[in-house]
Amino acid sequence: MPRDWTFYEHPGEYQGEPSVRIACTQRTDQAKLVRAWADALPKLTDLREIDFCSRFPNALIQPVAQMAWLEKLKIKWSGLTSIEAWGSLTSLREFCLGSSPSLADPQTVLKWPHLKLVTFDNVRANFDTEWMSDLRNLSVLGINGSWSTSQIIKTLWPLQGLGLETLVLINTRIVDKDSLFVCAQMKKLKTLHTAYRWPRGSLERLSEMRKDLTINGMTWPNFVSPV
Repeated sequence: MPRDWTFYEHPGEYQGEPSVRIACTQRTDQAKLVRAWADALPKLTDLREIDFCSRFPNALIQPVAQMAWLEKLKIKWSGLTSIEAWGSLTSLREFCLGSSPSLADPQTVLKWPHLKLVTFDNVRANFDTEWMSDLRNLSVLGINGSWSTSQIIKTLWPLQGLGLETLVLINTRIVDKDSLFVCAQMKKLKTLHTAYRWPRGSLERLSEMRKDLTINGMTWPNFVSPV
């Protein structure tokens, strides 16, 4: 995500930039701001990248769904239970969903043929990775927990056939810990970012198996997410 995004609270401030950061909640005038953005977003056809940097309001689900031209969508945190309404966002190349513990159907991302980067943070427990084997065009994947909650994943084996270059696992607890070694079989994988207490020697063993793989084993919670 670019660092030079323009920050807006009200759509009346928008001046045609392709990338914006929107903070329209957690304010005393939240209801008014959310209504204004709900009306404006489907009309902002020059807007390609949005970072919702305050809590994402459910009232904007449908307005965002009408923005078929969006290429990047980032949400800091939300109460989303579904992203099915966004199946029509087929121009998306990057999707970053921050803490959303009620989300139950991440498979909607399979409908986005141009998707190159996707991250899920703190979504519903026992995150299933089986469906991810169909994300053939993906180059960056992040499945992360939060500062206080580990994201549980059953296994990493379904990622074996993906052409990932970067894998991010921050406070991610994997039930099948041996599935970490699928990374050795992912020939395009260049970088693994991880912050978790793996069994002693696991990262060292992986490094021996893939000497060309950069493993950034960050110490939890002293880390900065790379995505």
